[in-house]
Amino acid sequence: MAVVTGKCKWAKLLTPSEATKDFKSKYELSLYVDTATKTKLFGEGLKAKIDKESKEEYFVFWTSGYKKDGTKNSPVRLIDMQKNPITEEPGNGSVILVQYSPTDYTAPGGAKGVFAALQGVQVKKLISRTPDEFEAEDDLNEFEDDIPF
Repeated sequence: MAVVTGKCKWAKLLTPSEATKDFKSKYELSLYVDTATKTKLFGEGLKAKIDKESKEEYFVFWTSGYKKDGTKNSPVRLIDMQKNPITEEPGNGSVILVQYSPTDYTAPGGAKGVFAALQGVQVKKLISRTPDEFEAEDDLNEFEDDIPF
């Protein structure tokens, strides 16, 4: 088991990415990491993907949404820095720690590789997916003279 830190994108940790009960249904996230962490992940046999927009490398961490018998797997453990459960998916750019295990696999057809089996996420800096539409006001008396009563 290992832990790495980075910025996440496209996190699906509370519900699987697809409702289908096959290999496509996953709890997953993409993680953008620094150079030292990239070196560590490459050393474990993981492969990076390339972001089409930013051209940055990132790594995908995932676990299956359903067991082989068709029952749903529990959501990924998602906690804050005090180890309290979080019920909000981290938004793009949230800084997180990812607990995972590098796991060997053999694909149908015989191709072999390593994937990052997602086990848990601890959020260091949460960026909400639902931004607050209201702005904070420092001077609440600013409009006092404009009120006609």
